Amino acid sequence: MSKKAKKRIWFGLIAITLIILCYFNFETIRSLFEENAKWYFPDEKNAKGEFLKIILQALAGIAVILGVFYSFKRSKAMELGVEKQAEQIELSRKSQVDERFKNAIEHLGSDKEPIILGGVVELHQIAIDNEEKYAQVVFNILNSYIRSNTNIYKVDVEDIKFIVIQTIVDLIFKEHGERNPFKDFKANLSFCNLSSIDFSFANLSHANLSFSILPKFKYANLSHAKLSKVAFVSSEFERVNFDNADLFDVSFEFVKIKECSFNNTKIWNTHFFNSEITKCLFNSIDSHGLYYFSCEIEENTISNSTLLDFRIVSSNIIKLSINNIKYIHSIIFIACFTTSTEFDSTVKQFFSSGCNMVYIVNRLNTVDNINKRIGLMSVSDDIIAPIFSKRIWETNELSERLAQDYIELFEYVKKEHKIRSLKPVKQREK
Repeated sequence: MSKKAKKRIWFGLIAITLIILCYFNFETIRSLFEENAKWYFPDEKNAKGEFLKIILQALAGIAVILGVFYSFKRSKAMELGVEKQAEQIELSRKSQVDERFKNAIEHLGSDKEPIILGGVVELHQIAIDNEEKYAQVVFNILNSYIRSNTNIYKVDVEDIKFIVIQTIVDLIFKEHGERNPFKDFKANLSFCNLSSIDFSFANLSHANLSFSILPKFKYANLSHAKLSKVAFVSSEFERVNFDNADLFDVSFEFVKIKECSFNNTKIWNTHFFNSEITKCLFNSIDSHGLYYFSCEIEENTISNSTLLDFRIVSSNIIKLSINNIKYIHSIIFIACFTTSTEFDSTVKQFFSSGCNMVYIVNRLNTVDNINKRIGLMSVSDDIIAPIFSKRIWETNELSERLAQDYIELFEYVKKEHKIRSLKPVKQREK
């Protein structure tokens, strides 16, 4: 028997009991009624009627109070019911999400590319719908998938599922006009072969890309990224943000770099081979080895920086500005053609050989020989590049002997990534 049925029976028994008591005590009740009516209304002719009105009003008030009370209890019961129903719906929804998550993870382990893609998209949607619980987990899982399936030491290039990797990159690193649940997470894509992946418009701020092979970047954000021993091969960079990034032993090979910013960037032992570097800004960089070999350098600015070792070999230089440098230890130019290049800094050691240079030097000084004609070092005795106090730098044309010396030197540089020991020569008489 339900609680409601029991309550109804009890109310019925009480009502019957009250009716029976009233029936057998009718005369007593009537006499009490008349006495109280005369006591409350002694001067009224219709005292019984007035007293009856009071009794009826009291009963009506009690009825209203009881009605409100039961309505309140009924509403509370309904609220509890709705809450329980909502809890059941939420539990059911969580159970469905957990099941979807489990199935999506299983899909990542499939050998069939369409099934893997379905799992990736499902995980992405789960992260959007349940950001607080799943966003970080999904981000870590997809990063781990990229690392394990593109490892430069364990996975052959022909075995990499580049379509799947590109889909993951597009979903978690690029904006699509909707709220991105992954934007504040730090990616770990180290030791990855991503040579065919397009990272244009990707946000890789604070990402760890160390020891990876990376390709195309346009309008991407690599600020605060870790780029130790990264190889950029046949890559394109346009308006890429390298601010506050760490470039240690990085190789740019056959790349095109245009309008990129390197502000407060650490550049240690970084090489540019056969590359085009155009309209790039290197501001407040900390460089312990910045090398250019067979490059096209145009409209680049290096300012407010520290350059401990700066070398340009066999390159065409147009409008290179080096100014307000905090400290320069050595600058080396070998077999370069340069025009409209400006220096406004104090150099501790300067070396030039086999260069055809026509430009105005604002303030090219050495620590020990300010405003004096000084002797420079050269690979060959045939070439001397003196600096005059009138601050115009002129050199002879490249001779056959020096050209041969340069070819041997350049092959050595490409192999060892460093300049061979150079001997100073006597300064030629003016």
